[in-house]
Amino acid sequence: MELVQLIYVSQQAIGFNPDSLIQLARRSAERNQERDLSGVLLYCSGTFMQLLEGDSAIVQGAYQTISKDPRHSDVQQLLLKNVDKRMCPTWSMGLMNVDTDLRLNRERLERLVRDVREHTDTRAYGVEARILLQDFKLQVETSFPKPRRAK
Repeated sequence: MELVQLIYVSQQAIGFNPDSLIQLARRSAERNQERDLSGVLLYCSGTFMQLLEGDSAIVQGAYQTISKDPRHSDVQQLLLKNVDKRMCPTWSMGLMNVDTDLRLNRERLERLVRDVREHTDTRAYGVEARILLQDFKLQVETSFPKPRRAK
């Protein structure tokens, strides 16, 4: 198995409220558990950022499905890299809604996503993608010592 991490951002194409986000994360968690995928979904004012990790073919298949999902628009892959271990091994799909949980620095995340979106080919900007991943991980770890998991 080739273990990879993939991060993408997208815009919502339909309206989500806190309850519909929780339902989305729960359904995703169920599917991901069956496929041995892990990750976290971040939502902020209509923008999604998601980390998916697992077997390369399964992660890339999930990303292709997401990119065709009518609930998303402007889907952009920010990072795809091989890894030795998972960042979220116990989360079949964690959920963080920045709109309702203000422990994350919303402006900082919005700036990072905006900055990375300017680069269409992240392979040429590997350092920025790694910085984004590390900053995201740091904010998650400091804001959520025991992260919420979709049930």
